[in-house]
Amino acid sequence: MADNLAMRLDCDVWVPDYFQGPPINTYTHLRQAVETHMGVCHWIKSKLRRISLFMQNRPAAIDTRLLRFIKALQEEKDYLKIGVVGYCSGGPTAIRLASTDWIQSVVVYHPRKLKLPDVQAIKVPSAWICAKEDKFFNESLRHKVEETLRRGQGHKDLQHEFTDSEGE
Repeated sequence: MADNLAMRLDCDVWVPDYFQGPPINTYTHLRQAVETHMGVCHWIKSKLRRISLFMQNRPAAIDTRLLRFIKALQEEKDYLKIGVVGYCSGGPTAIRLASTDWIQSVVVYHPRKLKLPDVQAIKVPSAWICAKEDKFFNESLRHKVEETLRRGQGHKDLQHEFTDSEGE
């Protein structure tokens, strides 16, 4: 995905080690959960086994890692502007970053666990790529976010755009 963005946009694209090591859910774990129709007890056990990973990867910890990453990019590469793309679980992270002075633009695609107060805090131009069917960012939530940004709740005169995804 990052290489595709870099090629299409003709710019540098960096991918931080978001989880600073192993991800919370691996492909194997997710596949087993789907294939076995994991019951509630098994699901709870699987979460308890990974509680330390959840703590290490709570939003405040991830944001601290990303700030270090962004500062290192600015210093080492001498970038004047940084934009962020957040997909799925990265969506809320990108939105939180958009409320800081660390970045200058944000693209949000299929955001999971989105909170409207975070949207109200956005301080940079934003682009939203919306799937036609999305259980996390459904049509009702999309309209609430659009209305929040249209009203200028939080920061006035910010550019924002919503685009329907063609499923590429």
